[in-house]
Amino acid sequence: MATTTIVTAFISGANNHRDLDTYMTLGAKLLVQTVPTVCFIEKDIYFKHFHYKAHDFPQTIFRLFEKTDNYIYMRKEEMSLFNPITDNPGKDTREYMSIQCHKTEWVRMAIEMDPFHTEQFIWVDFGIFHIMDNEDKFRLSLQNITNNRYNGVRIAGCWDLSKHSNESALMQKIHWYFAGGIFGGDKRNLQSFAALMKTAVNQIITDKKSLTWEVN
Repeated sequence: MATTTIVTAFISGANNHRDLDTYMTLGAKLLVQTVPTVCFIEKDIYFKHFHYKAHDFPQTIFRLFEKTDNYIYMRKEEMSLFNPITDNPGKDTREYMSIQCHKTEWVRMAIEMDPFHTEQFIWVDFGIFHIMDNEDKFRLSLQNITNNRYNGVRIAGCWDLSKHSNESALMQKIHWYFAGGIFGGDKRNLQSFAALMKTAVNQIITDKKSLTWEVN
């Protein structure tokens, strides 16, 4: 019996960082793996790119999810002060931030579904294959992370957590305290994590009229 479910998602049109075909190619590298996976995806994207070859993804369960199902996206007009300091404004849009900060919610939703009856869940970015240099290494890496068990929430770190930054900087510039492409853990703690994240995001939008990167 599987011990871990991978969770991922793709929403189109959030930015101009990559074209759709590139995202589909990258995403297929993940979805084809023989590990239990739940993928949230828009109806049009699913039927155009995955439905007709569903047999290629025997361990992936697709769940339809539109951008308007994202509670953060539905508040984007409230982010009137959104103005991040970035060298890539075409990527770091309100819509992109809405997706990044929704990762914990997709994990929560997958836990509630629990189609593979696992105790562990891991978020993996849809296009994460772009950081790998070959498919064998990618396959082995996924098998490795899905064979581990963790109590609590486990996220890779980049910056020294003891080096604090002020609130203004955290709202305006990306801070790589964490690498947001992969995180996971046990059901109970991931559900608590999602609840804390949703509370924080809603409070930031209300108080700051803006949003920041999920790694911040």
